[in-house]
Amino acid sequence: MYFPRYFENRFYFDEEASVYLYTYQDWANTFSYRVVYIGILYYIVYYLIPMTFLVFATYKLVTTLNETRKKKEVMTKTKRNEKDLTLSLIVVVIIFMVFQIANPIRRLLVGVLDTSQLVCGTFYYYFFSISLFSVYMNSSINFVIYCICGHRFRMRFLNMLKCYSQIGTIKTSVVANGGSKVTKDTK
Repeated sequence: MYFPRYFENRFYFDEEASVYLYTYQDWANTFSYRVVYIGILYYIVYYLIPMTFLVFATYKLVTTLNETRKKKEVMTKTKRNEKDLTLSLIVVVIIFMVFQIANPIRRLLVGVLDTSQLVCGTFYYYFFSISLFSVYMNSSINFVIYCICGHRFRMRFLNMLKCYSQIGTIKTSVVANGGSKVTKDTK
């Protein structure tokens, strides 16, 4: 999908500055190229197809989760872990779709707008910043989702924290009062 991007720039040597610079090829700076390639094709391949698949897969997960709730089976530990994992996955996918909505809109605007409209102070400038921030938030919020939705993840994480908090603690045994052991923690 990125194949045309390799050919859209032209490199040249600026003798005055003694550096190589690049500029867009004439055809790569046309409105039709930006609309067709950057706007439509990028949108279809990188957003529409994956999001359609995610919506379908999430729908199937939700219906499966609802069916197991309706059965009201006695949950074993394994089934509870599977249910927690499924719930975590559903929440992660929904959060992903919500946070990713602005990104394809940003890509469409890049394809349609002239770069002179992307200066600080314009709506597009701030929209681009917000859409990029939402992409970063999507990546960083997954840890919080796992802690909230996943019982097993939460327990393992807390156990890991307990292990690290005990690293500085040295357990010593003292024999006192007729041979009985008393254990005390010292730092």
